[in-house]
Amino acid sequence: MGSNLLKKDLVFTLIILFIGTSVFPIVHGNIVGFGSENNWSSINTNDDRKILQEIEGTENKMLVVDEIIGERQVKYWEHVINDICIKNDFILLHQDIESGEILQYERCWTDIQLPLYDSEEEFEPNDYFWKQKIIFLDDGDLTYFYTVFDSQEYPLLCWEVRHTDGTTILYDLNGNQIGHGIPAPSSNGFSLSGFHETSYPDPWIDFRLNADSWFSRWCDETVSISLPTPAVISSYVSDPDFEFFFELAHGASTYFQANWYGSYYTSSDVAEDMDDRQPMRFAFIGSCGGMDDTGPGTFSYEFRKGEMVDTVTVGYTGMATCPGWSVALPWQDYMFYAMNTGYTIKDAFELACAEYPEIAPCVVFVGDPTLKVKEEEEEEGEKPIPPTVLIMHPSHGDTVNGTVTVTGTAHHLKGTIRRVYVQIDDSDWMVADGTTSWSYNWDTTTVDDGEHLIRAVSFDGHLYSGCHTIVVYVNNHGNHPPDTPTTPSGPSSGEAGVIYVYSTASSDPDGDDVAYGWDWDGDDSVDEWTGYYPSGAVVEVTHFWNTSGTYHVQVTCRDIYEFGGFSSPLVVNIIGVDNPPNVSVTKPVPGVYLNDVRILPFFAPLILGCTTVEVDVVEKESGVNRVEFYLDDDLKHVDKDEPYMWSWDKGALWRHTIKVVAYDNTGNSAEDEVKVWKLI
Repeated sequence: MGSNLLKKDLVFTLIILFIGTSVFPIVHGNIVGFGSENNWSSINTNDDRKILQEIEGTENKMLVVDEIIGERQVKYWEHVINDICIKNDFILLHQDIESGEILQYERCWTDIQLPLYDSEEEFEPNDYFWKQKIIFLDDGDLTYFYTVFDSQEYPLLCWEVRHTDGTTILYDLNGNQIGHGIPAPSSNGFSLSGFHETSYPDPWIDFRLNADSWFSRWCDETVSISLPTPAVISSYVSDPDFEFFFELAHGASTYFQANWYGSYYTSSDVAEDMDDRQPMRFAFIGSCGGMDDTGPGTFSYEFRKGEMVDTVTVGYTGMATCPGWSVALPWQDYMFYAMNTGYTIKDAFELACAEYPEIAPCVVFVGDPTLKVKEEEEEEGEKPIPPTVLIMHPSHGDTVNGTVTVTGTAHHLKGTIRRVYVQIDDSDWMVADGTTSWSYNWDTTTVDDGEHLIRAVSFDGHLYSGCHTIVVYVNNHGNHPPDTPTTPSGPSSGEAGVIYVYSTASSDPDGDDVAYGWDWDGDDSVDEWTGYYPSGAVVEVTHFWNTSGTYHVQVTCRDIYEFGGFSSPLVVNIIGVDNPPNVSVTKPVPGVYLNDVRILPFFAPLILGCTTVEVDVVEKESGVNRVEFYLDDDLKHVDKDEPYMWSWDKGALWRHTIKVVAYDNTGNSAEDEVKVWKLI
């Protein structure tokens, strides 16, 4: 956790705030940025004018902050000479937003002659967020933050580098380490949305982007991915720097679908990925049955590593049938909003449920009831709480035309929403109709076709919310569909169960990106859609057939607006049969097992303590893709490498069914099962 002031994207954020201002200022996380450095036309008092003249006459100053914070316009300059920052030299100016009256002025400035130094090659440190040349005028400028090694001569000219591991290191001009600063807290967040179906692969993008927008306020780095592979998910879950996790995908309490049909990330993967790290601080398990069960072997349990202190899981239960699903996004946003204002995660969860009671029966909290997203010592004391805002319609990435009604919600935990403002691109900010539930009619015929930004902020009379921004595509003047794709290129004969590569291409008259829909059996129905590719690019896909026959392979395409036609078919002759793998449970077999050792014969497997379930798989065609292990129809483990096994050390007593399902690389499956008795 910790302050976000040192996040690596700070400069980028300030630039966006600066260039984005129009009639109404752009808002970013409670801060409104104006574009003019010298917005002083309304200054009336002589004292104020003297101060402003002093600032104007100060040379070698760099404006690094120009924002509205609370009810003050704040400007902050640093002393920079030839790209060298004079440490602890600054000018700070607070002005009243309306009148321009100076409310606070501080100036710490030193006249200095820079020491001469040789012009060595530019210093390039390893793995860093940012670097700058600095000068400490004396050892008092080190303050509490910096420590230097041995005795140094002052003024001390050196490099200050913030590395990606959160450390601040001081180097001399030759790149030798001479000191360090207090390490910056390093906490990262990871959010993902999983695969749905080929025609609509990522319907939960708004949920994922919403989570990422809140994670970015609490974390030094965030990563947000659509349709990641299980291996990619593992790479982030296993990284101890990532303490916030969010997923929304098809699944249950022990697995969810990742990037494709049958591609699962499981609770067993979590247990393995979390083995050498601390529990996840916050995990949102957004599958329909993600928290139907929270006991050992589930996502909730494994993300917490069984702990109930300094770790929390929140998620869905029975959401597939819950009437409250329609408010799941604003419920999520409200919970994150309350978490951001200083409430414990549990209190924020309950506040969101009170605000949207229709979803309350289908959401679950498990973990530390006292945990907050910031450590106690990081809190800055009581301060005004800003409102929040959320655009509900249209969705991010939608195509719109005509008059569109932009709708959304706005909330305030301890105040009243006075107004909601909506902005299209960089036009004037306009007042929406309504407050907590608001709308704004946008005539899209007033803008060009193509990509546009919709922004919204709410206002409580004193503070503005953060700015919610979405991207939409306008299409009012018709569209030229992409050209018919070329006839598929690839093998015209082959064997069942063997994977082959086919390619095609299409050009779009408007230059739009193109997605391709493959019809593998010639029935004029798309079996598989690709993602979008640049117009004219050659696109390759893989495919296999399970049975022999003659197949007429054709492909269609579409841009973001409409479809093109089907290509001419490629005739493919396939021989043979793609047989499923052979699978059998080789352990346990009938007998008495004591801590994984068979000690006595018996008419059925009788388990005392832990045991290892072992499986033999034979697949001579496309190869084994994975083996899934189920206990009483509950997926417990997925193994992708030989030997295929699962260590069963937890579970209720009495009779159970162990089932294993083996998949080959063409999607065929076979299963075997064994009835066992577990006594201890």
